[in-house]
Amino acid sequence: MTEKDSAHQIPIAIIRVGWLSLGVNIGLVAVKLTLSFATGSLALRADSIHSMVDVFVSIALIVGLFISGRRYCDASLTISARSRSPNTPGSL
Repeated sequence: MTEKDSAHQIPIAIIRVGWLSLGVNIGLVAVKLTLSFATGSLALRADSIHSMVDVFVSIALIVGLFISGRRYCDASLTISARSRSPNTPGSL
């Protein structure tokens, strides 16, 4: 694998955050839905539905990361730092 190929992979930390977000949101839905039925609270039931939307967003995030297949990196900063002239403020 070349350096160019490795620059287009997703960092594992970002994927872990996506999965963690999904797990936490599923847990919140389960707890809120259980409590809403136990107490008869419509507010908790509505909030559990709202949290369910967050689950769908987390799924969309994970799918989007896998589809894009790009690594979040500071390549643009590296390129711009190299292209600056020595007299430009903030140059390396």
